[in-house]
Amino acid sequence: NEYNILGTRVQRIEATASPIQQSDFTEVHSNAKIIHFSPLTPTEVGTSCYETAREEGALISLDVQGYTRHIAEDGVVSPARWDEHDKILSQIDVVKFHDSELKLTDPSESEISAVSNILDLGPIIVIVTRDYRGSTIYTRNSQVDIPLVLSKVQVDSTGCGDTYVIGFLLEYMRSADVSRAGLFAATCASFNAETVGPYKMPDRVKIDTRLRSYLPA
Repeated sequence: NEYNILGTRVQRIEATASPIQQSDFTEVHSNAKIIHFSPLTPTEVGTSCYETAREEGALISLDVQGYTRHIAEDGVVSPARWDEHDKILSQIDVVKFHDSELKLTDPSESEISAVSNILDLGPIIVIVTRDYRGSTIYTRNSQVDIPLVLSKVQVDSTGCGDTYVIGFLLEYMRSADVSRAGLFAATCASFNAETVGPYKMPDRVKIDTRLRSYLPA
């Protein structure tokens, strides 16, 4: 990742590995309560993996980022439409989009219309993140706006989306509360932004302390 003075990211991929396939699943995956997929390229995860994960009975989560990317011959990454999404999303419980990725997946006139179409495919939760503009978490009967949780310093935003969704999944499995899980996720992401890489993540006490001021009175 490279960032220009305006904060615009330029991504390059130097090499890709063979796709993850159904045969790569192990007993560890079979016993997991959550299985999260976060492909970085359109071909990183074989479609059979989603069917296998569904059979295991875990909560299945997907960050769509890789499906909305085109990889040029020189490795430069550019946005791409994800038109063939129905089959994959029908296997997913929790799906996370950046708002730009949602538009590349469903170009409806409004975000709510696009999310409604996604929910109709099968997911029970749709997360839409917006960088410094917070995020919104949709279910079939609710819409929860999550504010940006401020970092003490802003060092590197790389990985904030990944940290957000993992934080959400862990807290949602613990509390079954979409709003609290969203605030927990945003707080985790705020700590991620304070360092280069996800190497100095705080313990739960520090997360809960920062989160507390964002909870409803």
